[in-house]
Amino acid sequence: MAQKADCTENKPVREDLANEDVIEVHTVQSVLSRTSQPFRTTVKLIDNDRKETEFINAIVDDGAMVAAIDTGLYEKLRKKIDGWGRSTRRMRMANGELVLAEATWTGKVQLKGLEVDGSFEVFDSGGSWQLLFGKPLLEQFKAVHEYTTDTIKVSDGKTARTVFN
Repeated sequence: MAQKADCTENKPVREDLANEDVIEVHTVQSVLSRTSQPFRTTVKLIDNDRKETEFINAIVDDGAMVAAIDTGLYEKLRKKIDGWGRSTRRMRMANGELVLAEATWTGKVQLKGLEVDGSFEVFDSGGSWQLLFGKPLLEQFKAVHEYTTDTIKVSDGKTARTVFN
């Protein structure tokens, strides 16, 4: 019978273990020659007065049922752009934990020069990401994820673009 690993202690990882034996929970690692990577892109947020942010690093996650901004980024942006409001939502994390959203933002989201309406919940990602580009935004951009080429085709209804990972 195999012995259970004790995951309650912070033990050093044996260096002789191959990296391909480690799987990130939020990604799926291919058993083929190509390793899957989280899909990263950059976006701009634009408020109703057309004030905009610099490019923001975003993680695209079509399994996330919300678009979200990390509290650290929120602290940097909240005086630069308008569109912030109070949130009463609670986010259920993958581990079942409930996290209260601190705020919400509504405005335009720009990706590859295309703009759509978007809204985000603000909560602490624990440093995992600055901006989470979840399913609601993917739907707004009419996104089609091509997993074999690791690209996403997006459209604002008039123009289509391809986003490369």
